[in-house]
Amino acid sequence: MANPFVLTCLGFPELQSPDGRVVRIRVKKHLALLVYLAVERRRSHDRSRLVELFWPRSSPERGRHSCATALSLLRTFFGRSAFATTRNGLRFSPANLTLDLDRLDTGDIVGTDGEAIIDVDGFLRGFDIDDAPEFTLWKEREHARRLPSIHAGLLTLIDHGRRRGSHDEIMKRAERLLSVDHLAEEGIRAKMEALALVGDRFSALRVFDEWKEQLARELMAEPSMTVQGMASQLRKRGWQPKEPNPVPAVPAEQWRDRRFVGRKHEYRRLYETWEAVHQHHPRHFLIAGDSGVGKTTLAQRLVTAAGLEGASVSRVQCYQLEQRIPFAAIGGLVTGLLGRPGVAATAPEALAEVARIVPQVKTHFPTLPPPKPSEGESARLLFAEGVIDLLRAVMDERPLLLVMDDVHHVDEASMAVLHLVMRRIDVGRFMVALTLRHGEIVEPLAFRLLESAHRLPLETMPLEPLDPSECRELLTTVLPAASMPSTPERNALVRASKGYPMVLELLADDWRAHGTACLGLAMVAMTTTLVHDASAPADPYAALAQRLLASLPFNSKQVLVLAAILGGRVDDLGVYSIADLSIGQTIDGLSDLSARRVFRDVGSGLEFINELLRAHIYRCIPGPTRVRLHGAIADWAIQSGQHLSKFAVAWHLMRANQPQQAAGFLLQGAVESLDKGGPDEAVLALQSALPELPSSHKDEALLLLVEGFHELGRWQDGLTTIASLGEVSGDPRVRVFEIEARWRLGTLHHDGPEAAVEELAMIA
Repeated sequence: MANPFVLTCLGFPELQSPDGRVVRIRVKKHLALLVYLAVERRRSHDRSRLVELFWPRSSPERGRHSCATALSLLRTFFGRSAFATTRNGLRFSPANLTLDLDRLDTGDIVGTDGEAIIDVDGFLRGFDIDDAPEFTLWKEREHARRLPSIHAGLLTLIDHGRRRGSHDEIMKRAERLLSVDHLAEEGIRAKMEALALVGDRFSALRVFDEWKEQLARELMAEPSMTVQGMASQLRKRGWQPKEPNPVPAVPAEQWRDRRFVGRKHEYRRLYETWEAVHQHHPRHFLIAGDSGVGKTTLAQRLVTAAGLEGASVSRVQCYQLEQRIPFAAIGGLVTGLLGRPGVAATAPEALAEVARIVPQVKTHFPTLPPPKPSEGESARLLFAEGVIDLLRAVMDERPLLLVMDDVHHVDEASMAVLHLVMRRIDVGRFMVALTLRHGEIVEPLAFRLLESAHRLPLETMPLEPLDPSECRELLTTVLPAASMPSTPERNALVRASKGYPMVLELLADDWRAHGTACLGLAMVAMTTTLVHDASAPADPYAALAQRLLASLPFNSKQVLVLAAILGGRVDDLGVYSIADLSIGQTIDGLSDLSARRVFRDVGSGLEFINELLRAHIYRCIPGPTRVRLHGAIADWAIQSGQHLSKFAVAWHLMRANQPQQAAGFLLQGAVESLDKGGPDEAVLALQSALPELPSSHKDEALLLLVEGFHELGRWQDGLTTIASLGEVSGDPRVRVFEIEARWRLGTLHHDGPEAAVEELAMIA
């Protein structure tokens, strides 16, 4: 069956054809008539009634003519069979038309793929006909009749945005809900939540205070405890009272100027798990991924959302230095819960056992009885039982969320208690969220936790890198528009990040400070040395590179050093022979480095986990050693006929201080790149190489650079480069580029286009 027409009546009306295009109905009353007949299609309509409804100020003859014209237009869309003539008039019953109102009435708003099917809004909101008062009254009656369904539909879409962690969707639907019902508490709550998710705590509180005053003035009512509790959570921040405050702070400021990019599917799974917990079925989540992939951000988003709902939340960050301190992590979780509603309901004997390990409990409850005499395993078991009693008391009052970040650094005692807690608490509003860095599980109990995941209500979610489009979107959020790099540079930064958000942010910060000399671009620049400011603040990958090189066996270190020089084709076993490594030694080294998550398998071979780690390892190699290795790799590629790209050979020769030999490969690589539709790669390579190119090749490089600018639409840059050309300035290609650039920029004279066409014809 062919796709039907789709008529949207929620918001400004719109008719879509079966192929998805918008059908333009130029006369507003014709569109209004279509909406009226479609909504009222179950009954017959008298033509004179239609005239009174839409053309009340016209003469009877003119009104009937206008109505006939409108009906004739509708017949061209839906066919004559869509209009049935009855004794009482006509009935509109098209077989090929669907309305968004039908989906609204059935509650079919969000599809099985998690995407919104219809965009809920007020009935015909913003669509008015000034000289048709009867139609306006009908519209208002229909809106009032459908208001409960509209209200429920907007709540569904707000919840849909909440599950995806999208503050834009929450805000949009919240404002629509308030536009149809300005005192709707659900709308105010959603608007406060959306503002909190972007870090605008003060605006959220201002919105609440204004709505509270309006509610008291118009209805003499007070907000519910839920919304008042959310406002109280947002009011608390920076300062800490002497005694624990029962109102927890919501971490909102951290999201200021930071959009949530690329994790909507994962966040939806996490939030739906949290929703299931409210049915007293504890479930837990383990978020696993490489360093910098966004595990902590995802967990913190859930912490913010749960805190805004009024849940009791405690989060602890595990550190490697605390790994040998017993109960450090579980003690931090317990301390974070002190003062939460329900803690005081814990049995004094249980609190006394907890206070034996966590002294802050004794400070908060100074009159506790002494704990039972115990030591060793019995003391640990009594402490665990006390923690379980405390958690049950808290979750009896409110839902409870515990977050343990970097669980691979957790101490053994805390892991044992956590494992017991997750096994024993099988009823209640309770959830544990853990984050785990791949390749860094140290304690045997961490292994045991993963092995026993199928026996616990523990779901594991591996977090993959972002795709290039999501990386580009993230880059636009972390860099201001005024300092945004060019398209080739932007693509190079995205490629260097390999999809890791933290790496991309570090590269963006480096770009902001150093421009084209930033590490992400300097690493691949066609220069004889690595031009980068060594005084720049070190990022986490710099320390990681130092630790990694110090901890590796000799063969693995040799493989890593050569791989950092090689860049692409890390798993090309033949090249490692230049460092006197056998095939077996190379395979062992690559396997060791893959297990340490230095490399990842992308299907076509191995590559560095990200270019920032590779750059820091590259910088750790002494300069003379780098030069010799670059030269050896270039000689190996040329003599063995290996299929390294021309750009790759040119880069190795440049870094081997052989710019004369590199120039030919560079120009060939630029031609290949332009022919294959990769002008950004050619522009970056040529621009970085120009200062060190021999003069005999510079003009040809400039001409290719002009062509690259031409392909990228950077007309002004192309004209600037043309002005610096020497002997090849008379090349016909130069004149073609110049004419097109001036035409694009609008700088040709008034008689220029005709003269330019003639000149181009002569050149051709």
